[in-house]
Amino acid sequence: SEDHVRDPSLRGRAVKLLHRLCFAFRSWRDKLNHPPLDKQLIPCLVNVFIAVEKAIMSYYDLSYRYKYELRVPVMDLFDLTLQTEGHREVLDQFIKGDGNDKFLKLLTQLINDSNSQIEEAI
Repeated sequence: SEDHVRDPSLRGRAVKLLHRLCFAFRSWRDKLNHPPLDKQLIPCLVNVFIAVEKAIMSYYDLSYRYKYELRVPVMDLFDLTLQTEGHREVLDQFIKGDGNDKFLKLLTQLINDSNSQIEEAI
């Protein structure tokens, strides 16, 4: 959560670690459905996805490669967690509550990422 760890790069690396653990060990995937991850993971993933932009601008003078290196594990974890009804309900509550602006920012960044990938491919 951004309340505990403010450095966006560190949060991105923590998500990468969680991603590796979840895809390497089935037991870690099961932990995503238990407290505190069952209620906090989705808002944290949204915040990390958005914060990657800050990490690029403030800490690194790299190309977009680093941004996607951090965002792909976030999207994989979204895909994994949203397969369960409990996480979909948390996302729905997040969108309808305080996280509406953050979720819209996430969608905007996804669209921008898609556009830049298409431009790069052309």
